[in-house]
Amino acid sequence: MPVPFSHDYDRRQERERVTEEVRRKASLLDVAREASPKLRRSGREWRGPCPIHQGDGANFAVNPSTGLWHCHSCGAGGDVFEFVMRWRGVGFAEARAFLAARAGLLVDGEPAWRSSAPPPTPGRRPPAAPE
Repeated sequence: MPVPFSHDYDRRQERERVTEEVRRKASLLDVAREASPKLRRSGREWRGPCPIHQGDGANFAVNPSTGLWHCHSCGAGGDVFEFVMRWRGVGFAEARAFLAARAGLLVDGEPAWRSSAPPPTPGRRPPAAPE
């Protein structure tokens, strides 16, 4: 039975550690307010137009205490990673790098978002993975 290489295990653990650190430091509310400047406080939530499908009205809600968002029009929702993935049209790794850069964190020992690479276009989904 093959034994997994320890460096693969270490790399996976480091990615998970960075992901959790990004999750702790990334403010869903700050990112959502950048995407939808019309968000307004409504009780414990912030509400406004959905930046993902450019909806009208207060159909989009962010709950900073739980770190979750939900669009009442299209039913989409999730955490800060899912929000960035849908809003910027990127995959998980790119969303993590985007959030890590905002938080000033390093990913794999390098700055998270390379300044030479243009940021993804908001609203564009990455191509589906081949089956």
